[in-house]
Amino acid sequence: MKAALPLCLITLLLAAAPADAGTMTRACEREIATVLKGREEALTRLRGLNDLPPEAKCAAIARQGEFERTSREVFARCLTGKDREQYVSDSDEMIETVRQAYTRVCQAES
Repeated sequence: MKAALPLCLITLLLAAAPADAGTMTRACEREIATVLKGREEALTRLRGLNDLPPEAKCAAIARQGEFERTSREVFARCLTGKDREQYVSDSDEMIETVRQAYTRVCQAES
């Protein structure tokens, strides 16, 4: 059940693209598209997390944390207004969820 929280958050983040995508630079459009595609790929990876050996599981969680920090930076730089506020907040929640998952799963393995 604990794995459901990250999956739920990622699903919510995939549900909507930024509303003001028409006003951003092409570079930001590409970066946002890359981040959203990466979230879809993350969902696929996280579904198989329980099948991985402990070292691979911890590496996958750590990669997800790095991805979430990068995503947050893209949202903070490329979005404005309510979209920025919402996506940065969602990213902060994901960063914390991933941190907690890493602590729970990987530090328990040590």
